[in-house]
Amino acid sequence: MAVISGKNGNVAWTGMVVNTYEWTLDLEADIFPATTFDNTQFKRKVAGMLDWSGTVAHRLDDTVCADWPGNSAALTLTQDTGNTYSGTAILAANRLTVQKEGEALGVVDFAGNSDLLITPSPSPETPS
Repeated sequence: MAVISGKNGNVAWTGMVVNTYEWTLDLEADIFPATTFDNTQFKRKVAGMLDWSGTVAHRLDDTVCADWPGNSAALTLTQDTGNTYSGTAILAANRLTVQKEGEALGVVDFAGNSDLLITPSPSPETPS
């Protein structure tokens, strides 16, 4: 298995975050108990609805302005490999940090509000 870097990763968020340098994506499922009296030693569970959320970290400059939580936009996250994750997300929180001896940074928390489309990168052509 090859290790990948984030060198060519990207975030496209309609009308919102620029100067990004990091993103996270959390994929989760609701888990419910399904244990019955027939199960003697271990619990049983069943998966329910899926959910997705994450963060986008960015550097602030004179072109970046904080957006309001509650706004919704199309979001596409891209890995260095070209794999993409896209859907509609709601901006859940926007945290800005300004330090006297450091960069001005922002972190946006988002919550998925649609199906998440996962698109693998195209396979490279094999030389003939």
